[in-house]
Amino acid sequence: LSFGAAAETQLPEQCAHCGKAVTWNPLSEVTATTIPAGHYYVDQTTVTVTNKTVAKSTSVCIYMNGNTVDAGEVNRVFYVSGTLSVMGEGTVKGYGRNKSMTSTSDRYGGTVHIPTGGTFNLYDATVTSEKLTDSKASNGGNINVFGTFNMYSGTVSNGYASNCGGNIFVNPAGVFNMYGGSFENTWVESKLKTDANGDPIKSAAIMTITDGD
Repeated sequence: LSFGAAAETQLPEQCAHCGKAVTWNPLSEVTATTIPAGHYYVDQTTVTVTNKTVAKSTSVCIYMNGNTVDAGEVNRVFYVSGTLSVMGEGTVKGYGRNKSMTSTSDRYGGTVHIPTGGTFNLYDATVTSEKLTDSKASNGGNINVFGTFNMYSGTVSNGYASNCGGNIFVNPAGVFNMYGGSFENTWVESKLKTDANGDPIKSAAIMTITDGD
């Protein structure tokens, strides 16, 4: 992790996901590749997080605090095998994939990749990515879902995929539940006619969209 200038700290007493009083820890102090279970806040205006893992059976909650978590122009931000809940206004920004990465999983999810068994919960924050022609994700320009993605509020924007799912790709084993929020700006370079117009979501699985009203 690396970070910018110190940001003003205004932390909620309760976690929006857990619904209980918690102790928030500075995200910039996490140096391990795998983020330990716990509650974190973005304590700098920009904290660089590059392809950090939330391990299986681990729950991580991050309060954005009006700031930015950035992959540092390298790769995605999070690989979520456990449960990751991101809340509060702020931006999570990915950059597709590193061109040197060749494994299948590294080609998916420009900002967040959720493998089978993982769960990503989004409240209020914006998940976005740079439109880079030489390092775009193949599926899921922003979020690739093999596990479960619960979108309660927030925005998913500026997704760019080479194959399908400009902002979100929900794989056959995945589940996407949308209770609120919105999509903005999506690009797809695809031979699939269904994605030729830059559809924000490509789904071959369970997808539920609920009217928040």
